[in-house]
Amino acid sequence: MKRSTSDAGLDLLARRDHFAAELRLKLRQKDFPIDEIEDFIQKAMEHGWINDRTSTQKYLAEQIRKGGHGRLWVQAKLMQKGIDASLLEELLSQEWDDQVEKDLALQQLAREQLSFSSSGIHEQKKVWDKLLRRGFNRSIVFDIMNR
Repeated sequence: MKRSTSDAGLDLLARRDHFAAELRLKLRQKDFPIDEIEDFIQKAMEHGWINDRTSTQKYLAEQIRKGGHGRLWVQAKLMQKGIDASLLEELLSQEWDDQVEKDLALQQLAREQLSFSSSGIHEQKKVWDKLLRRGFNRSIVFDIMNR
């Protein structure tokens, strides 16, 4: 007997918070009818089981706490999860300023025992590239490099 869309959706939500687009995609991958998926998503939003704003705020706080990645990486990750661009920009501007970005970049340097000061140009380039790959803002990395 096939499970209902609601049962499958609730099972997913019981495991962890999901963004609406993320839950929609997972339910589509399980071949549930689109109209049932949309009905469940609407019901879940009305009951507060899904709240993209709250989930995004939690995700941002967790990324700031954990460190390791810059704003650009986090922004790209959330866009992949289907977060509305205007909501994401609003929350990022509230939660993730230049000082947060700088602190996270410095934490990443310390965690990996990297430095711009004592290394040659080739090593500095490696550190520069590593921070950029992890999504840190170019101007923040430049400021850290020249301090």
